[in-house]
Amino acid sequence: MSGQETVAREVVLTVPADMGELDTIRLTLYGVAVRMGFTYEAIEDMKVALTEACNHALLQLAAVEPAMALRFVFSMRPGELTMRVEGQNCKLSFGEVGRSPVDMVQQAQEEDRQLFEMDHLGLYMMQALVDEVRVIPAGEDAQAAQSIELLKRLS
Repeated sequence: MSGQETVAREVVLTVPADMGELDTIRLTLYGVAVRMGFTYEAIEDMKVALTEACNHALLQLAAVEPAMALRFVFSMRPGELTMRVEGQNCKLSFGEVGRSPVDMVQQAQEEDRQLFEMDHLGLYMMQALVDEVRVIPAGEDAQAAQSIELLKRLS
């Protein structure tokens, strides 16, 4: 395998931190995934997982300021697509994604179970719909934000 085969081609999209931008994000994903040869079902799974990642990010941004934005990096490698969601001019946390469902259920026993399940359903869905979910830690800067990567392989 030559070095060029492992180099990712990337599509980068930056949109305002607004729920109204979900269609743009989903259409971008659709275009990238079709070009790579993913099936309709796999694309629908990725769209739902990416939408859940967006929802998780946007729910953290209660007071959206005009400068806040979400940045999406679609990295295409042979046989796999990685979708990264990161904040721009805002601090995001995806820490719950890295926790095991067992730990999360134990926490739910101490909290209101119904609210807990609603808050974390999207995280479970992401993990179920793509091959890997990774949380990228924040940098050393206090204003740095975490990002989340969703990886889907061609079957």
